Amino acid sequence: MKLARRLVLWLIVGVSLVLGVFAWIRYQREVALFQVDVRRDHRAVTLTIGRAYESVRKSAGEKAARNLVADLDRDRSDLRLSLQPVESAEVILSSSERADIRAGKTIHIAAAMLEQGNGWRLDPSGDERLLTMAPIAATGMVLELSESLVPARQYLKTTMLNVLLAYLLVAAVCAAIVYALGVSLVGRPMAQLVAKARRIGAGDLDEPLTLAQSDEVGELAREMNAMCEQLALARSNLEAESAARVATAEQLRHADRLTTVGRLAAGLAHELGTPLNVVSGRAKLISRGRATPEQATQYADIIAEQADRMARIIRQLLDYARRKEAKRASELLMPLVQRSVELLTPLAKKRGVAVAVTGTETIRALVDAAQLQQALTNLLVNAIHASPEGGKVTIAVTEGDTDGHATIRIQDRGTGMNKATAAQAFEPFFTTKSAGEGTGLGLSITREIIDEHGGRIALQSELGHGSTFTVYLPTREP
Repeated sequence: MKLARRLVLWLIVGVSLVLGVFAWIRYQREVALFQVDVRRDHRAVTLTIGRAYESVRKSAGEKAARNLVADLDRDRSDLRLSLQPVESAEVILSSSERADIRAGKTIHIAAAMLEQGNGWRLDPSGDERLLTMAPIAATGMVLELSESLVPARQYLKTTMLNVLLAYLLVAAVCAAIVYALGVSLVGRPMAQLVAKARRIGAGDLDEPLTLAQSDEVGELAREMNAMCEQLALARSNLEAESAARVATAEQLRHADRLTTVGRLAAGLAHELGTPLNVVSGRAKLISRGRATPEQATQYADIIAEQADRMARIIRQLLDYARRKEAKRASELLMPLVQRSVELLTPLAKKRGVAVAVTGTETIRALVDAAQLQQALTNLLVNAIHASPEGGKVTIAVTEGDTDGHATIRIQDRGTGMNKATAAQAFEPFFTTKSAGEGTGLGLSITREIIDEHGGRIALQSELGHGSTFTVYLPTREP
């Protein structure tokens, strides 16, 4: 309703301004008309009485003419009439007015005046009056007609008040009409549009907005409904595409996981071969009776220890290869890194590469353990493959450079990459390895995993000096 109130407010201001101007113009016009009418009446009265005075003076003498004027002024009303010598009348006149009187012209003076004897004098404390002086030719006398302007001013004030009340009534009626129309045509529809926009922002695209108006507001409502339909369709398509993309990404991850498992098979066979030989040898000694009871007990403990070792290796491999739904939780990063290192120890030994882990044991991050282990395994495999025999791979777990993140830094001293190769390192199916050694999906899937965790991965590499991959992981929900 804010818009309707603003419309009413501005309308009242505009109407008040226009009506105020008209009221002022009308007041000025009334004043001007009043002055013209009063002066015309005074001129007519003085002209008539002056002619009567001259006629009586000629026929009956000066005294009879003066008595005529006195008789006309006898009622002592607001309209006063007197006869003055020119010299007495000129006392309150300016030089230009004196010249007019001597030239036989009628003059009018509107000012505050007090009666003094048979004449008038200017006095700010007196009533405002209109004094008309009309010289009577060849007599040296001036006929003065004085009328109080107080009733006229009161009439003008009353008229102005009536006009003002009428204009206020018009403004009130206009404001009421505009407010009613503003509320019905603008206020309520806009409130419904705002509520609809908020529902759209909250994701509710189902309930259409119905407005019976055929104006611009109604057109806006219809366009908003059409937009909701388009958004609902787009969201449906997006959800379908996102589901397909997630399924494809999960399949690629699983394929990459199985590929990595295949790479680990040779090293795993060597890792299991030693404990199997130990188990087989001790079991044969026990079964052939070549061991004393004390030795048999010792051999059984050795067999159990090696069996546990093999079971742990196989369990780690199965946990890595098994597909799991992503479930992020606050996890200690050091155990995840150490498990990945243990899983790749056979591959590292086979290639003669040492792997060292450093960092803080208590650092946590909000991750899916299985997915992060897959990403770390991909990075470690690349680091081991890039390292020469006798080389070293370093993994450091530290606090992040920015608040809310932890970092895992994997560094090798291998061949490194030039700028062009580093720029394509995360592209799918891009690989520098020989045919059969890699699919080119490892780094691409790794970056996708890190991105979905709300983190990021950075690469620094120099040809001939090795590469460093830095993984930034969130420690809390964004």
